[in-house]
Amino acid sequence: MASRRLLHRGGGEACSSKPVLFVLALIAVGLFIGYANVPGGWHAKLTKPWFNPPNWIFARRQRQAVALVAAMASA
Repeated sequence: MASRRLLHRGGGEACSSKPVLFVLALIAVGLFIGYANVPGGWHAKLTKPWFNPPNWIFARRQRQAVALVAAMASA
């Protein structure tokens, strides 16, 4: 049902693809910045607090947060 809302709005009119493109562009820019600025070994040696999440969890949640912010900004 959610996919139907993306494709059609109201009386069957096609929905604009601008929000989808905005979200994809924002994710692409974020990925580029992330890959261009990879922290070196100094980051692994930092003393981190006990509540610091593992890298594999943080990366997923960060992408989801960015996608949600982009979706809300484009709405």
